[in-house]
Amino acid sequence: MIPYDLIVRLLENVCFERVYFKYSAAILVFLPGIAEIRRLNDLLAEHTRFGSYDHFVIYLLHSSISSENQAAVFEVPPPGIRKIVLGWRMHVDTIAADVSFSYKYC
Repeated sequence: MIPYDLIVRLLENVCFERVYFKYSAAILVFLPGIAEIRRLNDLLAEHTRFGSYDHFVIYLLHSSISSENQAAVFEVPPPGIRKIVLGWRMHVDTIAADVSFSYKYC
């Protein structure tokens, strides 16, 4: 069972605590499959703060998602926008370059 509530609380701490502002604007969360990625995406979209496109952009990264949509994962977000990538563990080595925080539940 995936502790979605814990993942959301960790993201809240990393994104809203001032001590972490100096780090990268990108966070990775690795999950075991597309169903879990979509579930967490839905929870974040419904969240009062993560659902805001003014401060966050959320990307899904999985082999079943079109490559055009996944290419945006590698773009640097504008100033003031934090990128959250919900990915599958197979992508660990390919996208870790511009990230300061990651949470792996696999």
